[in-house]
Amino acid sequence: MRGNTEALYCDDYSDQLNCIDSTIANLTCLRGGDIVSVADRMICHNISGVQLCDDGFENMCVKIDITCDVHKHQLCDEEEDCVNGADELHVTCQKMSKFMCERVFGLENRLLHIPLSWINDGYKDCDNGEDEDKYPTCGLTPATKRLKTEDEECEEVFLCGFPPSDHIEFEDLCDNRNTCSNENELCRTALSSSNISQKLSNSESKLVVS
Repeated sequence: MRGNTEALYCDDYSDQLNCIDSTIANLTCLRGGDIVSVADRMICHNISGVQLCDDGFENMCVKIDITCDVHKHQLCDEEEDCVNGADELHVTCQKMSKFMCERVFGLENRLLHIPLSWINDGYKDCDNGEDEDKYPTCGLTPATKRLKTEDEECEEVFLCGFPPSDHIEFEDLCDNRNTCSNENELCRTALSSSNISQKLSNSESKLVVS
């Protein structure tokens, strides 16, 4: 057994799995193919050579600053885990899903939005796995691939090259509002080109590449 002034652990830390008190073990994962719960004290343990979950999920942590490391599922969860609340202001939290789910690590039966960057990233972040199964990406190539924010059909859109938006609907193009930062400049260039024809509908101009 390993020991310190606070606790004694088994050499393989197996005593930190499947705790009788479920309130101190809020992460479930696969270990040797079996579902286990992991004690909260072992989250972000960073103990060399120790991996309690088959995929190392307990150590998928983010260094917020020199004083605070949190598990990825403690980001954007409406709870301030760092003293200055920086875990809720992290860049990951700037783009969130519209749908809500119960996270793999966190309080049971609590529904939260998740960062868009977690969708289809190869890890199950929602307890029911819907972030990997239900919300696919749209687009066939790296240039057109984009994340869906909800369970709508994929459709053709105008992809933005600049923030704040990653794409806009075709019907919103050339409306004198730079949603993509520069699309109206592209519209002016397109309108002056002989390769572009205009189609008028309901007093709105829509561009069609000919």
